[in-house]
Amino acid sequence: MRTWICGLVSFFLAASAGAAANVSIDKSSDASGPVSRSATVVYTLEVEADSLGDDATDVEVVDDLPAGVTYSSNDCSASHSAGRVTWDIGDLDAGDAVSCDITVTVDADASGTITNTATVTATEDPSSDSSSAAFDVREADLSVVKSRAGGAAEVVPGETVTYVLTVSNAGPDDVTAADVFDTFDSTILDLSGSSFWTCSADTSSSCPASGSAADLAAGVKVDIAAGESVVFTTDAIPVDPSATGTLSNTAYVVADDVYDPSGASTAVGDPCPTDGSDNNCDVDDAALQPRANLAVTVDDGVTSVVPGKDLTVTVTVSNAGPSDAPGSQVSADLLYDLIGISWTCATPGGTTATCSAS
Repeated sequence: MRTWICGLVSFFLAASAGAAANVSIDKSSDASGPVSRSATVVYTLEVEADSLGDDATDVEVVDDLPAGVTYSSNDCSASHSAGRVTWDIGDLDAGDAVSCDITVTVDADASGTITNTATVTATEDPSSDSSSAAFDVREADLSVVKSRAGGAAEVVPGETVTYVLTVSNAGPDDVTAADVFDTFDSTILDLSGSSFWTCSADTSSSCPASGSAADLAAGVKVDIAAGESVVFTTDAIPVDPSATGTLSNTAYVVADDVYDPSGASTAVGDPCPTDGSDNNCDVDDAALQPRANLAVTVDDGVTSVVPGKDLTVTVTVSNAGPSDAPGSQVSADLLYDLIGISWTCATPGGTTATCSAS
């Protein structure tokens, strides 16, 4: 029994001593999304010797930088020549890990997806290991401008307002599947109708022909070529006749697959910056200007007045609009010598007018 245990231990030690090294590499970059031309990108290489394997010697990483980026520096004393970065790690004990950052600059003429692969080798590792990191070079300066059709300077309750939403791409790259958002104030505007807006696009761009207010609230997909625009125009939207204060309307354009140098910092639903720092967001504020057309008529129903007789005088006040006229006051200077005057007030059925009863 004692001899068997010793033999087992000897076998295990011999097997362990003959295990091969297993060296692995993981490559990543700090590019969390699309990047711009001339941007700085940092690749991080992490090399590890498996703790269950043997120690590794002559560990080396070779990283051939792809077209579209230019080498800048590294923090691990690696050598660089003609786009090849060579990192001589040397010995690496089982279970140990080391890392290296390689900084590159995106070329001015780069485009599309740039993929970079690094490979690690070691004397005791029978097979090499490779790892890749990729990012997209796609840049477009999107902007949105919200205005009122015809340059209308004011919005009158009881009338209509028509909005124009212009979404442009200053390039340099085309944009596909950008989202255009516009949420209208349903407490002031009548948003009914399935054909609430129409859209037109420049030659190489596209947008849906028409849609509802709910579509714009959820986001409408558009494709905009560099140097082109799409234009949304709403129907004439009825404004609540009783509305007061300010009518505010904000539009946004969002594109996740491009780097936008001057936008996309404002979340949809948040207020636009007042300093104009985010051209992916625009707000149209209009002070509501009520306008009412009041008229009054007086009728006593007779051509002559008999002293001592009752006399009924009817005063009719009307509002031809377009806006409501809350708080209006009526006064009457009756050219009669009257005593015991009393009055009542009533409004026609089906109207929203109100008055004191008596």
